[in-house]
Amino acid sequence: MANKLKVFLLLILFSISIPAKAQIIIGLLFGEALNTEKIEFGLTGGLNRSSFNGYNDSEALNNFNLGFYFHIKLREYSFFSMGVLVRSNVGATGMPTYLLNDPGFDEVFKYGVLTTKVNYFYVPIKIT
Repeated sequence: MANKLKVFLLLILFSISIPAKAQIIIGLLFGEALNTEKIEFGLTGGLNRSSFNGYNDSEALNNFNLGFYFHIKLREYSFFSMGVLVRSNVGATGMPTYLLNDPGFDEVFKYGVLTTKVNYFYVPIKIT
């Protein structure tokens, strides 16, 4: 029942769309020199849900990502887009711990749960 409620709340959250005008924030912070007819600069962010393939005991891990982007207009309908997600993690949780062959550590971690997070910088590049 709790899982159905979580899924329902996530669907409601994703169905409500509030456009964020990051260009306004960037413009207020850095001035209008960053955004011109040919260049658009802004912030991007979102929710990232990741898991490890092949680990049946693992659960997906939810993280938020944050970064920036810029679009350069090459021609009328042609753009070069690039961005960097500077705050982005992937990983999984809920995995069982493993033995370390140290009686002190093995006893402490026997009933623990392993969570693994890997920090990444994503650099998407697109030419259209």
